[in-house]
Order: sequence, then structure tokens, then C-alpha cells
Amino acid sequence: MYEVPDLLAQVKDGTPPRVMKAVVPDGRNPGTSCSSLIEQLHNGTWRQSDLVACQTRPPKFSEGQYRLNFSGRVLQASVKNMQLESEQGGVLLQYGKVDEDTFHLDYKAPFTAYAAFGAALCQFDL
Repeated sequence: MYEVPDLLAQVKDGTPPRVMKAVVPDGRNPGTSCSSLIEQLHNGTWRQSDLVACQTRPPKFSEGQYRLNFSGRVLQASVKNMQLESEQGGVLLQYGKVDEDTFHLDYKAPFTAYAAFGAALCQFDL
């Protein structure tokens, strides 16, 4: 569980990073989609092997800021920058700021473009 530091610690150490956890259908099973998973949940036939759990990669705190390695794809610091990693530690999705009005969204299976875009939208305070 992630604990939010008190106000004094936030001022001293910087704002804590956002935390996201997600579950997406495993794209390797051709019969698995979001709608079929919902049906399976309702009728009690879902299998955990049909799902991939991921969470935000925790950034490293260095020189007064939280940092993630985007391998050159992200050029500006932002609270919206994030990487979702699988339970095995591989990055499945990364989203980050390139300039004032431009962000990069990179993803790979099991994420679809639709699911990746939804995850990116979760980073905004709408």
C-alpha cells in the first residue's frame, strides 16, 4: 500500500507520484475481450489467466525530483509522466510529455490503442 507523506515531507521531498493499478485482457487468448470478460464475471466462468495485472513503475527520487527512464522518448518532467509495468517488471505502456502541448503514448500487447488511450486519460484531472 502506498502512503501519502505529510505536507511538510511533500514540500521538502517533492510531490509524491501518482499510483495506478490496472487489469487488462490478455491478448494471447483470442476469445478474450473486455465484453467477454464482463460476461464471464457475471456468469462466474472467468479465469485469472485471461487477465494481465499491471501497475505504475515507482520512480526513483533523485536531486529533489522523481525520475523514470523513458529511454529518450520523454523530454520534459510532468506529474502525468508514467510507465505501467507487468508483474514480471516489463514496461507495457509509457506516457510522457515531449513539449508544451505534445505527449508520447507507447504501448504493447496486451494493451490495445483504446485501452492505452484510456490509461493515459486517467493521468489527467478532468
